Amino acid sequence: MESADDGARATLVFEKREIVVPPEDSVRIGRDPEFSKHAEWIAGNAYVSRRHAEVFMKSGFLHVRHLSKTNPTYHNENPLTKPGASARLSDGDRIGFSRHLVASVRLG
Repeated sequence: MESADDGARATLVFEKREIVVPPEDSVRIGRDPEFSKHAEWIAGNAYVSRRHAEVFMKSGFLHVRHLSKTNPTYHNENPLTKPGASARLSDGDRIGFSRHLVASVRLG
């Protein structure tokens, strides 16, 4: 399993944009603009919750944590349905915040 060591970049690659995951912070995905700075372009997707998920670095590895009580987050087609459930991510993994909002993970 590949880690994102110090200096390596972790990027979420969506269809029309890329988001770099800050090494000391997280990327929050949701429709609530107070929760996610990406809410503006996500707002039209009713299948993404207001506070859906966050992607973050922990111990040199990238993780996704599911936060929604209603809409699942998918890790390589496997649903994370319980709020607080998380999965460690590898290069090339896919994260679905809905069936219509999917990102590929790029490490390095």
